[in-house]
Amino acid sequence: MLKRSPQTPDLDFSFLSLQPTLHLPLKNFNIDFGLNLQRIDVAGQRFRDIHGVQANWTRFDGKNLWAMVGETGSYRHKGELTDLDAQASSLVLQRHLSQPLKGVDGLDLSLIVGRERNERGFRDLSHRSAMFNASLQWAWLGASWSAGAGWRRAQFDDKAFPSEPERIDRGKNIDLMAEWPLSSRQALSVQVNDIRNTSSTRLYNNHYRQLGVTLHTSW
Repeated sequence: MLKRSPQTPDLDFSFLSLQPTLHLPLKNFNIDFGLNLQRIDVAGQRFRDIHGVQANWTRFDGKNLWAMVGETGSYRHKGELTDLDAQASSLVLQRHLSQPLKGVDGLDLSLIVGRERNERGFRDLSHRSAMFNASLQWAWLGASWSAGAGWRRAQFDDKAFPSEPERIDRGKNIDLMAEWPLSSRQALSVQVNDIRNTSSTRLYNNHYRQLGVTLHTSW
């Protein structure tokens, strides 16, 4: 991914990800082992390198799916940013149900728990987090629809500023997308996203909204 802002280069952003994976199909489930290698650049400068390993387990019965993903890795930075070096781990549990209710094509549920520990001893940069997401898919008015909602809570090991209370972030998001097929090779999609984070340390309060219209084509 590459984003360029010619008028404000401080907003330039690039993201490179490489995830080689070994797939082991077994009788009733699959197991995957792989690497997670990433590089993030901000404002034309290297910001973060991520080196991690992950293992996946999936079980599919022809209609419904269980999946579990575990990952651990390290965050590395250059120069003055080395104070952000950290170890991180996460566990993801996913469930997909096909046609759980009349008129509903699919239901997806996911639970994510994570732990990030700062290697330089900055406890205000270390935290535990948990996230839950749910989404529905259905067909209506000639379009494929999906709607989802998510909730996240992160508790930090220490307060960010002496005058502030213990830092706890609470987030929620709502996503809605519709896609209309225009031909066998083209489709038009409209997507709305609303993400809000409320923190006991007010500096980290933020609200992000996005409206996107995309024309998809293939050849």
